[in-house]
Amino acid sequence: MPTTSALYKININKQATKIAGGFENGLDGIVMVAPGEFIISNYTGILYYLEADGSRQVLLDTQAEKLMTNDISYDNSTKTLYVPAFNKNIVIAYRVR
Repeated sequence: MPTTSALYKININKQATKIAGGFENGLDGIVMVAPGEFIISNYTGILYYLEADGSRQVLLDTQAEKLMTNDISYDNSTKTLYVPAFNKNIVIAYRVR
């Protein structure tokens, strides 16, 4: 399975523009929480918040607990982020600002 350490946007002409890079390999899920702002999951257990200006912060790092944060989902009406922990067979919900 290919892994990536950068986030790109693709335009209608299939041209890729790098939005942000330098993440640990293994980016998996992505949800938009505001215009140009995203939460990105890394399957090794890291959640990032990516601001519209390209800056980012680690929201959660569960690598020590071995919680694999895979495909994430976001409910905009309740501002709730759902994070499946693949290897633990659970889904964790977080309130986002």
